Amino acid sequence: MTHKHAPSESGEAFCTSGTSPTDASVCTVHLVGPGQVGQEFLRLLTAPFRLIGITDSSATLHDRGGLDPVALAALKAGGGSLRDVVGAESLPVDLATDLVGADVVVDATPTDVGSAERAVKRCLSVLRRGASLALAAKDAVSVAGDRLLSGSHIDRVGINAVLGGAGHALRRELSDLRRDCVEVALVGNASTTAVVEKIERGGTIEDGIRQAQDDGLLETDPELDLCGLDAAVKLVTVVGALWGKQTPVDEVDCQHLRSLDEEELQRRFESGATTRLVGRADSAGQLRVAYEEVSQASPLAVPRSRVAYTYRLRDGQTRVHVGHGIGPRHTAQALLHDARVFAAGSAHPRPRERAS
Repeated sequence: MTHKHAPSESGEAFCTSGTSPTDASVCTVHLVGPGQVGQEFLRLLTAPFRLIGITDSSATLHDRGGLDPVALAALKAGGGSLRDVVGAESLPVDLATDLVGADVVVDATPTDVGSAERAVKRCLSVLRRGASLALAAKDAVSVAGDRLLSGSHIDRVGINAVLGGAGHALRRELSDLRRDCVEVALVGNASTTAVVEKIERGGTIEDGIRQAQDDGLLETDPELDLCGLDAAVKLVTVVGALWGKQTPVDEVDCQHLRSLDEEELQRRFESGATTRLVGRADSAGQLRVAYEEVSQASPLAVPRSRVAYTYRLRDGQTRVHVGHGIGPRHTAQALLHDARVFAAGSAHPRPRERAS
């Protein structure tokens, strides 16, 4: 590594003296994006994982012998940057993931649909190397879910966190659902549910938005939630996985939260119903995201701490997947679930060695 002048942190302070780098039982990890979700992931990371790389917006720190995830979480939580650590290198993210060469790349960066094509390129590069991906960032799957979630790739792309903790169930049942599912309905955005619940109890839309922000439920760019784009991304991700069709997110008709009638929502609630932002799609390619009146008995009437994905089958039955990957801690746990699947070896070939 190239050492810097006058560093504020020692690179050695973040290294560990863990097991040998050649230990086949160890699953190596590269975290991209140590924000709130990434920091929680670092705090959860224990054996059989070894953190060998971490990338923030300023630099990448890597060591095949292992990095200390708890110390790095503390550095980032305290406002520190990797560029100030001895040995950190300023690298393009695509090059960093290849250079580190981890078994699993965990992408916990904020969703940026404007950078989606770059994210797709990075994901495909990781997969070609033979490594696996655990995704919380939704940009790549928003434009290339049909490519990333098909063929052999589906076994090495984790979308549990993308779908709020319900992605593991979709992966498990994907073969059956691809064959039998004719319609999807989902409530995948917890922040809008939180706003609805606030309105139903007498608050305003603005009260609900402030509450969701205070509770850490809104995206880094809150408009992604408010305009329905986050729900649309989850919808096109599911459609891509199920039917291999990639609908541009900006072509999905989405209802904005600010268009809601507060009095109407309160009347529904008083009559025993509720309102949810529901994404719907069918195998013919019709997609929409809109606020609907929902029976309290419906599986879509989940509280703000849950998301729900329902799949109607050809025989009239419905399968329901409920997730609780909401907020930084639960999102990190959803990422860790995917990483554990890969580490178990059921879907994780060792990546090809990087050329020296």
